[in-house]
Amino acid sequence: MKFKQLYKEEYSDVVKVKEEDQNKSRGLKTLVLKIFLFLKSIYFKVKFNYKFRVTDYECWVFSKVAYSNIGTNLEFINKELQYKWEIYDFFSAEDGLQFYTFKSRVNKTLVIGFRGTDEWKDWITNINLILGNASQYETAKEHLNKLFQQYKDYKIYFCGHSLGGALSQKLFVYYYCLSEYKLGQAVTFNSAGVRLKDELSYHDLRITNYVIERDLVGASTGNHYGKTVIISPKERVKSFNPLKIYTHTLDQFRFDEHGDIIIIEEQIVESNTNFEEIEEDKEKAN
Repeated sequence: MKFKQLYKEEYSDVVKVKEEDQNKSRGLKTLVLKIFLFLKSIYFKVKFNYKFRVTDYECWVFSKVAYSNIGTNLEFINKELQYKWEIYDFFSAEDGLQFYTFKSRVNKTLVIGFRGTDEWKDWITNINLILGNASQYETAKEHLNKLFQQYKDYKIYFCGHSLGGALSQKLFVYYYCLSEYKLGQAVTFNSAGVRLKDELSYHDLRITNYVIERDLVGASTGNHYGKTVIISPKERVKSFNPLKIYTHTLDQFRFDEHGDIIIIEEQIVESNTNFEEIEEDKEKAN
């Protein structure tokens, strides 16, 4: 019995030593991992901040993410983006409005990504936006006014697909006329046209609307604010039918290694210059 007891005592000391060694090893691995992640974050901060810009591809990703209702727990499909952006805020209302706020990890930039047309009531919103009366537009302004008051020194971007693009156009123009905030750009994909013919066009504002040719929503619903770029789809079918839904999907857009949307000869860029219209409208707003 004494021998067994002595053996257990000696063996327990060996076990303790092994556990201590394992804990030290785990602690060292954890420390190395933390240092690696820290250095990696610094690398991406230097990389992104060296020539920081919000790319077309990032706006496309944000527009795609906006369709998810997971909220701020959502993780980026593109892992590299998580070193440049964080999902800061998620907003969803009963009238169908839904958007995410993406906050830069390297400088003072916010991007608002709006969800597009998802249900029948969103199509009604598309029509109401053109007529100048839409609850989602008013709901968005109410929430964003509070958010932007906290980030007045941040540059603000808007993006979205379909209805989300229409909201992005309208809100960019709205906040531009207020002259209270730093605006970056609005980038839309197959956005509904929300500008009436007798309205100011704001062609010189940094609003870019990418529209797949013959898309039922983007190319057939009316006029856009800013610049409109007509793009050939990623995939074509032999019998090209403008009513085909495939033209409206986000998956029809292509990007190069720099994150810019691919431009080919078949695309048409519409752009006019009218500084007087813009200045007149700013005076009216003030």
